Amino acid sequence: MTTGQAAPPSTTAPQARPRRRAPIGPIVLLMLLVAGALWVTGVVPCSAVEAQPECWVAMLPGPTEDVDDLIEVSGTEAYGSDGELLLTTVLVDNRLTVREYVEGLGDGDVELLRREDLYPPGRTVDDAALENDIMMSDSQLDAKVAALTELGISFDDLPAGAEIVTVIDDSPATGTDLVPGDVIVAVDDAEVGNVDEAVTLLGDHEPGDEVALAVQHDGEDITIDLTLGDNPDEPGRPYVGVLLRDYQVLPVDIDIDAGSIGGPSAGLVFALGIIDRATPQDLTGGRNVAATGTIQSDGTVGPIGGIVQKIVGAVGSDHSAEVFLVPAGNWEDAQTASPGRPVTIVRVADLEEAVDALEVLADGGEPDSAVHLG
Repeated sequence: MTTGQAAPPSTTAPQARPRRRAPIGPIVLLMLLVAGALWVTGVVPCSAVEAQPECWVAMLPGPTEDVDDLIEVSGTEAYGSDGELLLTTVLVDNRLTVREYVEGLGDGDVELLRREDLYPPGRTVDDAALENDIMMSDSQLDAKVAALTELGISFDDLPAGAEIVTVIDDSPATGTDLVPGDVIVAVDDAEVGNVDEAVTLLGDHEPGDEVALAVQHDGEDITIDLTLGDNPDEPGRPYVGVLLRDYQVLPVDIDIDAGSIGGPSAGLVFALGIIDRATPQDLTGGRNVAATGTIQSDGTVGPIGGIVQKIVGAVGSDHSAEVFLVPAGNWEDAQTASPGRPVTIVRVADLEEAVDALEVLADGGEPDSAVHLG
């Protein structure tokens, strides 16, 4: 681009001879190559240049799985389904190439998230995985309580200890007999009713103190003597090295094996799967029904991340979802999805509404909130 104004068309001024551009010098070329390398590898701080692959992660459509294969119910008669209740997932790509980053900018099936939003300073991928394990475990317990309540099965809805979800590597608990599934019921003879009580009792000690943990272990009551460590994240605070959740005694034995799937967003489909297994009525009506949403013990369904990716993944999978139950909090975003095949999405705010919607569909009707995509 030239600077200044060009001569008007009527001018008779002689035309200047075109000037040959000077070749890019080796130093300039090297500087460009170095700048490109820094951009690709994320050496440049994201606060200075946000538009670089290292500053973002991608949320992609993930696989689906039939929860009937994940849930075992004993203590009551169990039933099967002609259709499938599908657990939906998203995949997170933590290391984007330049091509993936550029393609993600224009792909409606991919959501780019700021890395710092998913992994704030001080929070690693391993930290996120541990947190997702806890949330998954909590969501399973809430799903069980909500499902049994929906089924009208009464029980004492009170925690009865602190259950170990994960034993952290290289921690004071490592090498002891503590394993996931153990329930801590007392610390130094002081009764533990829930996680908060366990944390309070342990917090009264100092790193280096000896504590006696009364534990329900593989059907037996045992005592484990343990030396408290120094919390690596909060020096000076006592540290056991276990992740805990409230332990709930239920009248029906329900086992959910989610494998490597983490996070709380499968709560709704777990609750539906338990109801489907515990009743002769087929909630699916012979269809492949996908669902997502967090769930509270009272049956309230909450929003999740990646709703568009979950719809696209569920419809495009081998299971090919025909119906997708969407949390009320994700309803507007869900309607922007562009799945490759037709699917009916249905808005649900709680477990009862989800069950009612599936019963209407199984009877050949259509819920009031139903919208057809694809």
